[in-house]
Amino acid sequence: MRKAIALVLLGISISLFGNIVSAEEKQMDETHFIQLLSAATAGDKSTISASLQEPNSQIGTSVGSKNYEVLSYLVEVGMAERMPIDTSLPPMLQEKLAAFQIKEEAKPRLLEILKK
Repeated sequence: MRKAIALVLLGISISLFGNIVSAEEKQMDETHFIQLLSAATAGDKSTISASLQEPNSQIGTSVGSKNYEVLSYLVEVGMAERMPIDTSLPPMLQEKLAAFQIKEEAKPRLLEILKK
């Protein structure tokens, strides 16, 4: 019990499945996710849907776009990761682009939500 309290104070918690999760990560609010997704374009939704069906795929998008908002939310709840941008691109372009990868273990749940 004391170890668990110490880990929480350090910004780390352990789920029932033994995964270490950052304290900043939170439970996914399915309604909020659906609202974000409904504001995205058909192309954005198609890109996310395709990524859910391809292992280890990455999604590139513009910073500030609706797709960026959806994917940033998935990062916030621990279902995706922000990936590095190609450093050979000009710095001005690097600042305007973002890359994400949806975690493999999150894909089944996201596919279920998309079917609704």
